[in-house]
Amino acid sequence: MEGRMMGRWLRVTALLVALGLPLAAPAGESCYRGLPVPAEPRVERALYVMVDQTTPLDEELKARVRALVADWGREGDHLELARFSANIRGYYPELVFEGTVERVPDEAYLFQLRYDDKQRLLRCLESQRETVRNGFAAGLETVLAGMDYKIPKTDLFYALHLLSERMIDNGEAPERVVLLVTDGLENSAVTSFYHRGRVRKIDPRRELAKVRKAGLLANWKGSRIYVYGLGLMPDAKDYLDPRRVMRLKAFWERYFVAGNGEVMELGTPEFFRRRLE
Repeated sequence: MEGRMMGRWLRVTALLVALGLPLAAPAGESCYRGLPVPAEPRVERALYVMVDQTTPLDEELKARVRALVADWGREGDHLELARFSANIRGYYPELVFEGTVERVPDEAYLFQLRYDDKQRLLRCLESQRETVRNGFAAGLETVLAGMDYKIPKTDLFYALHLLSERMIDNGEAPERVVLLVTDGLENSAVTSFYHRGRVRKIDPRRELAKVRKAGLLANWKGSRIYVYGLGLMPDAKDYLDPRRVMRLKAFWERYFVAGNGEVMELGTPEFFRRRLE
């Protein structure tokens, strides 16, 4: 586990250096580590961002994604960022960033520490917040820059099943939020939402049955779910029939509810809200 965390930290460090951002304590290391007084868990809410890199976002829509998560990275926040597209070489699901901003302790806890330990803890917590926010922002820039709608396949169900197990199942935060950036158009061996190169009018019940049969229904553990980009077409002039959009939206609502998720908003492709709650 420590080796994997160090590997992630080295990748985050490279991103920060490339962008000219300041470095601080490693994003995966607790500031309370080694202190003589045990501390209570310091994570209150978690944000899991999963980006389908075949989603045809233009620069304006990418800016909207950045704005949606801009408020995250406060005390008590745990952040994870993953990207995926097809289960082929170079496009496997990948965890890009993981970090926690621990809460500042109350005076009663600080009173129990020696002066040097207290000062070290407070400095660490301050730098930890900067490191996590900068690392998450740098990772998101990398993921958005690598989007390519021309990737031939989209293994949405496989990727979400895998990522939900790796990210959400291991989470300790009592409050979980998922932002999934995707056009929602599966194109794999399980099923395809296309027919002869065009988006077809799917049957939500039948498609969900295929996901269940394949054993790829993810468990979202009560997370609040936001999906941004449903039905988005790569050509700005291309028109997706509203009837197909509504069936696509109905499918994803059924999918998340069946997987123990609380659907907050399914953007087709835009949201009405400006921030995630």
